[in-house]
Amino acid sequence: MHQKLTHHRSLEGLRAVAALAVTLFHLELPGFSGGFIGVDIFFVISGFLIGHNILYEVQEGKFKLSTFYAKRARRILPVYFATIFLVALTALWFADPDFLKSIFNEIFYSAIYASNLFYYFSVFDYFAPDAKNSVLLHTWSLSIEEQFYIVFPIFVLLTARTKFFTPLLYLTFLASFILCVLWTYKLQPAAYFLTPFRAWEFLLGVIGAHFYRYINISRENAALIFFVSLVSLILCIVFLDEAAAFPGYIALLPCAATLAMIMVGEKAITTFGLASSIASFFGKLSYSLYMVHWPIVVFAKKTFGVDVLTPTVALVLFLLMIAVALIIHKLVENPIRRTPLHLKKTIFASSVLSIIVAINVSFAITRSDGLPQRFGPDAEKFFLAGLDHGHDARCFEVSPSEPGGPCTTGADNTKPSIVIIGDSTASGFVDVLQKPLEEMNESAAIVSVGGCPPLRGITSRDDCDSWLDDVTSWIAENEAVRKVILVSRWPSYRDGPNVALGDDWAPWARFSDSPDENAKRFDAAVENAVTQFEEQGIQLVVIDMFPVWNRSVGEILLMRHRGIPYESFIDKEIVAQRNQSTRQLFEQYSDANRIRFVSVLDNFCPDDCLLTDPDGFPAYFDDSHPSKYGMAMAFDEQAVESLLSE
Repeated sequence: MHQKLTHHRSLEGLRAVAALAVTLFHLELPGFSGGFIGVDIFFVISGFLIGHNILYEVQEGKFKLSTFYAKRARRILPVYFATIFLVALTALWFADPDFLKSIFNEIFYSAIYASNLFYYFSVFDYFAPDAKNSVLLHTWSLSIEEQFYIVFPIFVLLTARTKFFTPLLYLTFLASFILCVLWTYKLQPAAYFLTPFRAWEFLLGVIGAHFYRYINISRENAALIFFVSLVSLILCIVFLDEAAAFPGYIALLPCAATLAMIMVGEKAITTFGLASSIASFFGKLSYSLYMVHWPIVVFAKKTFGVDVLTPTVALVLFLLMIAVALIIHKLVENPIRRTPLHLKKTIFASSVLSIIVAINVSFAITRSDGLPQRFGPDAEKFFLAGLDHGHDARCFEVSPSEPGGPCTTGADNTKPSIVIIGDSTASGFVDVLQKPLEEMNESAAIVSVGGCPPLRGITSRDDCDSWLDDVTSWIAENEAVRKVILVSRWPSYRDGPNVALGDDWAPWARFSDSPDENAKRFDAAVENAVTQFEEQGIQLVVIDMFPVWNRSVGEILLMRHRGIPYESFIDKEIVAQRNQSTRQLFEQYSDANRIRFVSVLDNFCPDDCLLTDPDGFPAYFDDSHPSKYGMAMAFDEQAVESLLSE
C-alpha cells in the first residue's frame, strides 16, 4: 500500500543543491563546470514526488486529471509567467530590434511549453556559444517536465490497477534510457533536449516512489548511503564539463545518487547539512531562483558587452538573483500556491489567458521589426536598414537538386554559369551580383549552408558532406558552369576564430587534438577541392573571410546609446592576423595559377575595418555577416567585374 507522503526534510536540501549547481555553473564560477546536472536532480525529484502522489491517489480512488493539472498550473505557471513578464519588460527597454524579436520568439515557444523543441531546432547545442544569447534557454527543462506530465498520469490511470503496470514502467524506463545512451553518441542535442530521451530520469523517480514503502534500513547504513551519494553528486558538479558525452550513461550517476538520497534521507541519522536552515532556504527558493537566474546572466553580459563574467561581477549577479527570486517567491509563488483547488476553473482560465496574451504579444513584436522606433529616428533608420540585409533566405540551407533547383541571381531564363558555394556568408551575394550578371546575360547559382565550409570532410555538422556531394554532382551535370566561387569563414574551421590573436585553439571542424594534424587535414581538403575543379576545367575563385566583430552591430549601437564605450572599427592588422594561416595557403595556390584568390580587405578595410558604410548604414546585420551595404563596400563595380570575368 502506498502511504501518503509526509514532509521529506532532505528534499529541500536536494532542491537547493540542484538550483545552486545550475546557477553557479551559469555564473561560470570555478568548481561548478558540471553544475548543469542540477536539472537532472530536479527531474528525479519531480518524478519521485509527482509519481508518489499520483500512485497514492489512484490507489485511494481520489485521482482526477482535472485536479492534477490544476495543481500543476497552480505550482508552475505563476512564477513561470512572472519571469516571462519581467523578461519581456526588460527586453522592451534594453534589447536591440533583432534581439527583441529573438526574445519574443522564445517567449512564444516557452508559453506553449515547446521551448525544448524550439531550442533543439534553432540553437541545437545547449553548450554552443550562440546558446548563451537565448534568454529563456533554461525553460527547455520545464517544457520537458510538462510534456512528460501530460502523458504520465494517463499512463497510470490506464495501467495502475493492472498486472502490466510494473513491467510497463520498467520497460518504458529501459527503452528511454537506452535511446538516450545511443542518441547521445549519434545526435547529442536530441538526447539532451527531447522528452523521449529524458523521460527515464522522471521514471527513475517514479520507480523509487513505487518501491519507497519497502525501504527498511538502519539509520547508520542510511547515513552512509546518503553520504556516498552526496559525494557522488559533488564530484559530478566539480569534474563533469561541457565536453562530456551528456546525458548518455553518464547521467545515470547523478540521477541514481539523487534517488538514493531521496530513498534513505528520512531514515539517515544525518543528512550532512541538507536539512539545515540554509539548505531549506535555498530549497524553498529553488524554483524562483532557477527561473530568474539565466535571464539575469544573459542581460548582464549584453548590457556590459562581456562574454565572460569576473568573480566579482558573478557575486553581484548572484545576490541580485536571490533578491529577485525572493520577491517573486513572496509576492507570486507562495500566495498563489495557497489558492484553494476548488477554484479550478479560475486557475485554468488564468493559465489559458496568460498563454493567449504571451502568444499574441509575441506575434505582434516579431512582426513589428523589433520596434526600432524605441531608440529615436536615427537608430530606427539604422536598424531598418540592417533588416534589408541582402541575404536571400531562398539561397540558405538549400541543395541544388531540390525541386525548383538552386537559388539564382542575374539574368532570367539562363543556365547558371557561375556557382557560389559556402557557409552562411555565401547567401549575401544575391544583391551585389544581380545587376552586373543581368548586363552580362548570365546568372549565378548560390548554395549556402550554415556551418558547412565548401570542403569535403571539413564539417561542423553531420550533413555537410552529403550537401556538398549534392552540389558537386549538380555542377558536374551542368556544362554551362565555367566558374566556382568558394566563400567561408576559413580560419574558424582550420584553427579557431581568434587563435592567431592568442586565444585557445578551438577549430569549428576538429578531427584531432593536434593542431598540426588538424591543419593538415584542412589543407588536404583544399587540395582535393582545387584538383576536382581543375579536372573539370572549371575556374576556381576563393574569397577571403570578412572581418568578424565580437558583438552584433545592433548591440554595439545600443552600448554607445547607453554611454558604454565600444570601438567603431577593427584594426586591419588584427583582421590580417586572423586570416593569416588560410590566406597564406590560398596565396600559394594563386601564385601557382591554380586558383584566383580574392581578398576583401583592400576595399572593405582601406584603413581600418568599419562598422558602417560611408553613409552611416550598417556594414553587417549581425556580428559576422555583411549586409548589402557591407557587400557593396567590399565589391564595388571594379571588384565585381574582376570577380565575374574569365
